[in-house]
Amino acid sequence: GVFLESTIPTFLVESKNDLSWPSDKIETIRNEHPNAKFLYLEDSAHTPFKDEPDTFFPELERFITESAQH
Repeated sequence: GVFLESTIPTFLVESKNDLSWPSDKIETIRNEHPNAKFLYLEDSAHTPFKDEPDTFFPELERFITESAQH
């Protein structure tokens, strides 16, 4: 529950084909970071920045830009 009230911007990225984590991890992490920006990538594995750079990097840039404005 440490992050439930956090005001620190958080960007969570989950990949459908990342088999390094249990499948229920997504909901656990999202529940612990309710204020986070969440990106789910359907065609990525453990390296979403490499697997889907055309989706990942614009979303990361958007997150950074929006976080800097607050």
